[in-house]
Amino acid sequence: MTPAKSQPKPKPETLREARLRDLELARFREFESMVKMRGLAEKRIAELVPLLRHKHAWSWRMVGDMLGTSAQAAQQRYGK
Repeated sequence: MTPAKSQPKPKPETLREARLRDLELARFREFESMVKMRGLAEKRIAELVPLLRHKHAWSWRMVGDMLGTSAQAAQQRYGK
């Protein structure tokens, strides 16, 4: 019976590698947070557009201008 070969020990992480890993994790968390906020913002915009249109007489052009798009695109996305 031959002795089992031991696995080579992984090299200890360098400070640079640790900082890069931490930065990647921070960027991932930031991205995840932004995606969640975008979803909340989209939901709230979808709630506000009908209010602005019907109670405050906003035109689709005004809605589109605020969203940085055309009146037609705003109506297609938020019109019901």
